[in-house]
Amino acid sequence: MTKAERKEAIQADLYRFRGSAGTSALIKALRKQRSFQITFWLRWAQYYTFNRKKIMGFICRRIYKRVCQKYHVDLPVKTKVGKGLIIYHCYGLVVHEKAVIGDNCMLAHQVTLAFEKGAAPVIGNQVRIAPGAKVVGGVSVGDNVVVGTNAVVVKDVPSNAVTVGIPNKILNRPFVDEENRYYWKYSASNEAVLSE
Repeated sequence: MTKAERKEAIQADLYRFRGSAGTSALIKALRKQRSFQITFWLRWAQYYTFNRKKIMGFICRRIYKRVCQKYHVDLPVKTKVGKGLIIYHCYGLVVHEKAVIGDNCMLAHQVTLAFEKGAAPVIGNQVRIAPGAKVVGGVSVGDNVVVGTNAVVVKDVPSNAVTVGIPNKILNRPFVDEENRYYWKYSASNEAVLSE
């Protein structure tokens, strides 16, 4: 992870929370948004750990660990996390270190991305995982998917789908997002713009 990638990841996370990626939004989010505190320190810990900066890596990992313990989150530094991650309510979140999370994803409280039978889940871009959902094993979840509340996902989910139930069933209707969720897009000038 380069400095520019770290900066863009923090801006994308901030944009998802506040609708702005400016300095005043950063200060407000660090003071008031506990979920943003988690993603903010995750990005710093990943940056220093992957760039082998031992002292700063240790300090950032300790701060990140304290924040995670405070809010009951188990999201390892080694986990591949895309830009624009938003965690709602953050309590009880468990993610295996080999799981992969795409860009502009939303995770709610009590979500588990579990390792089973030698494989961890791969989550696509713009995926919303509702409270209590469990994604187990080497499952692949496509782009623009909604995983319903308390669903147990044990089989692959194609892109543009809604999946619910135990075990998961795929509903034959695409997900249409009625709200503006402040998805992070990448423009040539590296500034955030609203997705359409």
